[in-house]
Amino acid sequence: MTNDRNVWAYFVIAGFPGSPEDITRLLGLAPDDSAGKGEKRRARGGQEYTVKDSYWEIHGRVSNDLSIDEHVVELLDRLSGLESRLRELDPLTVKKIEVVVRLRPEKARPGWYLDSETIRRLATLGIDVEMDIT
Repeated sequence: MTNDRNVWAYFVIAGFPGSPEDITRLLGLAPDDSAGKGEKRRARGGQEYTVKDSYWEIHGRVSNDLSIDEHVVELLDRLSGLESRLRELDPLTVKKIEVVVRLRPEKARPGWYLDSETIRRLATLGIDVEMDIT
């Protein structure tokens, strides 16, 4: 996932027992990124770190010109049909869509609207939404 966009979103499952491969098998969907607890990774700056909690994520694949809510809907569409499988996850496992908004002076007017259908879909899947605006 590159950081040259103004808005992007991803769906993450984190803090689960077991390996990311367990999530892949459960959902029947390959992640765009994943790591197991204790795995060694490299940050963008090259520093090595240890993953604190296992995670499994899919990245939004839509145009960078779309609105924040369209990014959320695109991820929900990718998760469509997985409701019962997502409910099989441990209740303490984090399931959320994270939306990242980078404000640039020429585009510093973010607005966010979720219609009731999108909110219903999020609630049905037990997915939280986190927004990071910088």
